[in-house]
Amino acid sequence: MMSQQNILELAKQGDAQAIASLMNRQLQPKGITVKATINDSCLQIMLLSHETPNQQALVEFIRKGLTGLKITSIERVQIFAKKIEEDFPSWSQDLIIMVINLK
Repeated sequence: MMSQQNILELAKQGDAQAIASLMNRQLQPKGITVKATINDSCLQIMLLSHETPNQQALVEFIRKGLTGLKITSIERVQIFAKKIEEDFPSWSQDLIIMVINLK
């Protein structure tokens, strides 16, 4: 089992599983499961729930969380929200994450 510190370090390096793990801690108690993958410099996040997840609240939660991690390897984020029993997302949204590298 990865420690909290390891997960945070991996997430900051842009590890999709670690990012999903951090989000799941917050969202699973609310009935939302997060799956994440990285394609080039684009992080794809799938939110799965029995109810349609609240777009505004979740996009803000994800934006704040990712901005706080300061992941330099990720430039774009695609968020998809899907009800578990449906084939297609209820909504999707793209984010641009701007990380200023202070050398």
